[in-house]
Amino acid sequence: MIRLLIFFIIITSLSSCYTTQYFVNTKYKLAEVNSYGNEDIVGHTDNDTYVDEYVGIAPIVDDALISLIIRNHHNSSIKILWDDASYVDYTGEAHRIIHEGINPTNKETSHIPTTIPAGSYIEDTVAPIDCITFNKDSWVVTPINDYDNYKFKDRLRAEELVQECKDNSHLFQSKLLLPFEIDGKKVEYTLKFIGDEFYVDSEVVKDSDTATIVVSLSTLGVVLIALIFLL
Repeated sequence: MIRLLIFFIIITSLSSCYTTQYFVNTKYKLAEVNSYGNEDIVGHTDNDTYVDEYVGIAPIVDDALISLIIRNHHNSSIKILWDDASYVDYTGEAHRIIHEGINPTNKETSHIPTTIPAGSYIEDTVAPIDCITFNKDSWVVTPINDYDNYKFKDRLRAEELVQECKDNSHLFQSKLLLPFEIDGKKVEYTLKFIGDEFYVDSEVVKDSDTATIVVSLSTLGVVLIALIFLL
């Protein structure tokens, strides 16, 4: 009986170092696309896909990562000018991007344009270079938006924020600037994304209030475990 009691104390002590935080998460949708550089372009957006006489762009947004399918509807090849592309976060700050196939160790160097032949398409993934680090042989992606001020120990507060976000979806707004070379001219497409389908999410994190006593608790745990075998 004494051993079970001590074991319970150990588990309770160690688990008290962690807490659950609640925050608002969302899916993103393509709100609109604007083009600059060719005033004759007339396009439309439907079901998160943009289409005009030159290109078709189908993005899927996962916070900092944006997966793209880009189709060439033109009668000659077009190029994506990666060095001029940019990601604009919800604060309005612009970030240079990196795309799939680029080694993160070379993310600050110039990126060769991608050519899309007439009638074909490419699949690619882009992200702000601020979010990308390199761990052994893979990308490590961290969210670019700092939402730490919007994380709560109380789920009810997070649920209240969900309603606020539904009323002000621009809080989760971001943009992607994609420049193309079409018939020798530079044409810029700006894709605007807004938050949609807001919901409460959660994560278990180390409690900063108890972090300073983690070592003490670990030592206590070792002592108590030793006592179990001595009693």
